Amino acid sequence: MPVIVTSDLKIHYRQGGQGKQPLVFVHGNYASSRWWVPQLERLPEGARGYALDLRGVGGSRASPPRRELTIGDLASDLGQFLDALRLNDPILVGHSLGGVIVTEYALRRPNTTRGLVLVDTGPPNGLPLAALAEPFALPFKLKSRALMQTALRQAGAPHRGRLAKELVDDALATDPDQYVAFSRAVADWNVEAQLPRLRVPSLLVWGKGDRLLPPRIGRRYLELLPQARLVTLPGAGHSPHVEQPDEFAAVLGDFLTRLTARVERVPGKPRSLLERLLVGRR
Repeated sequence: MPVIVTSDLKIHYRQGGQGKQPLVFVHGNYASSRWWVPQLERLPEGARGYALDLRGVGGSRASPPRRELTIGDLASDLGQFLDALRLNDPILVGHSLGGVIVTEYALRRPNTTRGLVLVDTGPPNGLPLAALAEPFALPFKLKSRALMQTALRQAGAPHRGRLAKELVDDALATDPDQYVAFSRAVADWNVEAQLPRLRVPSLLVWGKGDRLLPPRIGRRYLELLPQARLVTLPGAGHSPHVEQPDEFAAVLGDFLTRLTARVERVPGKPRSLLERLLVGRR
């Protein structure tokens, strides 16, 4: 994996595609950039994809490491990554914790963000620590691969195959204290009052069967964000980009098309996948 080094960070990342439009993917807690591999393999035409490991995850490290973090700190890390690679006007795609991070970044630097894609993201008024961390505490305490595999399946990881094994490896290899720091940061985050001022085109993608962060959270973002659309994917849970990679890639491609070109509707033209799945718009 390639790496960039800033004054206090070493960030490992994955890259795919040769297009001009940068798509930057940010993973959730108990995860890594590897969760975005199915999408790096299915990038929309004209896109170039980057998926980074957050600090303390995979090959990414902070110097010195910090056990107390805010979402603002993680948004600043993302900013360092974008600046180092000179990624201008990116579309930011964040899953779960990653959605919280890209939202915070867009609030801080709205004029540098072309589009925002929030995937089964933590609620805009924070998430209690226990609700996020408790299902994953036992696998760490017992150092149990089987329990971690079960926990990640609840989050939408595949049940078998090479990717399933690698996702468990990544989770178990990360310092448990780092996961706790991420969870505490989410618990302290609340931007409900700020979101109505964020005029960035936004796509909200939720798995209809998500039991960790259910679709009602997506509907709340829809109420607050002025330029948001919500898509729910039937049959998907907490991680539709992994569980239904083809469907997710198609919805993401539609969003990119809408941002890069104004397409006039032709009478009788079949509706796009995004239009068929759209459950709300503003």
